[in-house]
Amino acid sequence: MPRAGPAFTYRDAEELSNKAARVFLQSGLLNQGDTVALFLGNEPVFLWLWLGLVKIGCSAAFLNCNIRSKSLLHCFKCSGARTLVAAEELQDAVDEVLPDLLEQQVTVFILTDRCQTADVKSFKDKMSQASSEPLSKDLRSHLTLRSPAAYIYTSGTTGFPKAAAISHAKLWQVACFLSLAGINSDDVIYISLPLYHTTGFLGFASAIDRGITVALRSKFSVSQFWNDCRKYDVTVIQYIGEIMRYLCNTPKKPNDRSHKVRLAIGNGIRADVWRDFISRFGNVKIREFYGATEGNFGLINYSCKIGAVGRDSFIHRRYFPHAVIKFDVETETPLRDSSGLNA
Repeated sequence: MPRAGPAFTYRDAEELSNKAARVFLQSGLLNQGDTVALFLGNEPVFLWLWLGLVKIGCSAAFLNCNIRSKSLLHCFKCSGARTLVAAEELQDAVDEVLPDLLEQQVTVFILTDRCQTADVKSFKDKMSQASSEPLSKDLRSHLTLRSPAAYIYTSGTTGFPKAAAISHAKLWQVACFLSLAGINSDDVIYISLPLYHTTGFLGFASAIDRGITVALRSKFSVSQFWNDCRKYDVTVIQYIGEIMRYLCNTPKKPNDRSHKVRLAIGNGIRADVWRDFISRFGNVKIREFYGATEGNFGLINYSCKIGAVGRDSFIHRRYFPHAVIKFDVETETPLRDSSGLNA
């Protein structure tokens, strides 16, 4: 997983996540099924921490690394976690709420080799000293498909963000969706979306399921997007909202079509941007999907029909029973006939 140069193999991921898991075990802080809050951006250690927690039968709550003060405290509290692991560059944000955390008897780790703040522990030094040997599967034998693998927060547009549980079953379902989208074992997926966000994290988790390479960037950069894709031979990209419009709005270049990207997976692309994107950047198959972090249903447009959010396939009808109901967007109410809902 290249990021500004360094690359990690799947063996590295296995060993580093084992080390992270052992730090948590040796701390004596966690019981089976506990949650640890992770407060950091897009960096490889994010992945080692989450994988390590899953290996010992625990889950992680992904805190938005841009939130501060009351929002940070709220998100931490509603996760139910008693342990927080934060990036070194976010220590000021942690220090701001540290008195409240300590009052709740929360254990705080900072991803550094040494920590000068009283009542805050370092993590990286412990991780470097820990064994990389495999852990017993008995540590996670209690997990089921319904067990939470992670908690991802909603955007909080109508109030404070809310934690949505992502079960192991949902991870498996998303991996199936991405297989349906056409991802194969030779692909390289570019993740510039936040790992604390549903799309970014599920892209990573699905990449593991397929055994493909991940090119991880700290954050989206419209000016470096295509340079990164060329540098790392990216074949699959992700998008949300207006990202595709941002790319289309950049000045045109002679090498706009000089890349290996063949799939774009995401949601929120407008039909006009869709047409502009493929006209300018070439025959990239756009797999628009419909879903929500806290939702229980999703669709993917695997036929690439411009403007569609998905297709209702026999797989959905067989394994995810649902109904499509007509809705009045003016009154924001379902349309009804004499027999009830007009499906």
